[in-house]
Amino acid sequence: TTIVEPEHGNIFEIQIRTEEMDAIAERGVAAHWKYKENRNYAPEYEQKEIEDKLSWFRDFSMMTDEESEDPLEYMNVLQKDIFEANVYCLTPRGKVIALPSGSCPIDFAYRIHTEVGNKTVGAKVNGAIVPLNTSLKTGDVVDILTNNNSVGPSADWIKIVKSGHARNKIRTFLQKQEQQSRKDSIKLGQSMLEDEFRRLKLDPKLMETKRLESILTSLSFKSVDDLYVGIAMKRVSLQSIVDRLVKNRSNMLENQEIMKIYNKQPAHQVKHSNCGVIVPGVDTIAVSLANCCRPIPGDPIIGYISKGQGVKVHRADCPNILNEKKRLIPVQWEEGLDEKQYEVNLVVHSDDRNYLLSDIVTTLQQCNVYLKHVDSAVDEGNLEATTKLTVAVKNAAHLQNLIANLKKVRSVNEVDRTIQ
Repeated sequence: TTIVEPEHGNIFEIQIRTEEMDAIAERGVAAHWKYKENRNYAPEYEQKEIEDKLSWFRDFSMMTDEESEDPLEYMNVLQKDIFEANVYCLTPRGKVIALPSGSCPIDFAYRIHTEVGNKTVGAKVNGAIVPLNTSLKTGDVVDILTNNNSVGPSADWIKIVKSGHARNKIRTFLQKQEQQSRKDSIKLGQSMLEDEFRRLKLDPKLMETKRLESILTSLSFKSVDDLYVGIAMKRVSLQSIVDRLVKNRSNMLENQEIMKIYNKQPAHQVKHSNCGVIVPGVDTIAVSLANCCRPIPGDPIIGYISKGQGVKVHRADCPNILNEKKRLIPVQWEEGLDEKQYEVNLVVHSDDRNYLLSDIVTTLQQCNVYLKHVDSAVDEGNLEATTKLTVAVKNAAHLQNLIANLKKVRSVNEVDRTIQ
């Protein structure tokens, strides 16, 4: 143990091996409790000692849920805090604080009390001011300097401390601080949007949660709260939000009119379209193929009601309309479309070699496929070629035959149909 001489503050280190210490050394830490139980009495001060020594157990029961679910990480921290607690420092009043090797004044501060750790602004070791990342040694007298106006621990402290107890307390503080900051940002962002609506004299109903949710994807936000935070942090302009809300309202009104027409049309009416796709029951809507996925006869398709362009026809698996629910309507291919030609984008991945492009073009001719555009590039590093093709085919079966034959070309590794 270490004793502080009261008059001048001199420190004396005394090493004494008691029967209890001998039992622990020979049979482990569990022998301490066995030793206590064999006594004929248990004074209050001994109960206090037991309570103090078990305090680490409470710390770790709190830490396991918040720190990490990784059992190896947990055991490493447990080993440092409990089984490697071999640095013994003192408070100015002589209380001994056990810490893991390499601990710094921040670890010491959180061992005294959570609030002491959160308000730490500096430290004295043996009477001298030291940096907070100073490694403590056994026998050091540590005096923690605090300030009630301190903003609290920083994220850098997590990298400095060695004890899991201190790390857990710092993370808890930062999480609460982040949650409060987020709440404040949400309120600020909502207030800013409301002020903008009042300034522009717009209908407040446009700010309803469902309307805001309808524009989240286009602004790359996951929730309305995230949107408010983005407004407060200047990551999105108020003008862009207002524009989308107003446009969505116009789109909704237009869609309602289209659906009225759709519901009023007799079921037997069919209008032939230039693209070979019809909307059952409707003959007054413009229909065209989407350029992103370029569907062809034989592909499963779905109609998407677009603003000012009627119905855009997509492949059913097109990623651009997978999340749409309200603006989709059923469509179908007309019969007898063998004479029409439909453009498709392909990418051919292959090993580079002489006459590769010539062989690809020859295969297109053999399959009666019209080549509309070709762009080939070679990666000199791994000698791989990427050939982008725009071809015209009759239907899905025609396309599958082409892809199968392209894969037979020497050095071709893969042929993909692309979606923009």
